[in-house]
Amino acid sequence: MAKKSKNRSARPTKQPKQIAADTPSKKAVQSRRSIKPPRTLKQKPYKWYQPHKPIKHPVRLPNVWVLTREAARVVWENNKLFLGIVAVYGVLTIVLVQGFSGNTDVSSLKNNFDQAF
Repeated sequence: MAKKSKNRSARPTKQPKQIAADTPSKKAVQSRRSIKPPRTLKQKPYKWYQPHKPIKHPVRLPNVWVLTREAARVVWENNKLFLGIVAVYGVLTIVLVQGFSGNTDVSSLKNNFDQAF
């Protein structure tokens, strides 16, 4: 069998359609339709700064000197209570601070109390 030669020149060639320069092709139109703009959130409308109304305090506070005088009066009226608290704090400080310094026997603690008072 002999090979048949293909004569391409014998076939009629298709000529591309002439498109006007102004009109876009179908592919171009379809590709433009398929492209969507990106989704974005709606922006809130701009509001210029509006300061709030000042809060009115229900009670007017006294000044520093009045507060100091009242605190001193409370301490003076209850001086036995405050002296008792100071005494307990002092005894605990002596026992705990000097007690942990190394001398833990009772005789040395008694000597420390005698020296302190």
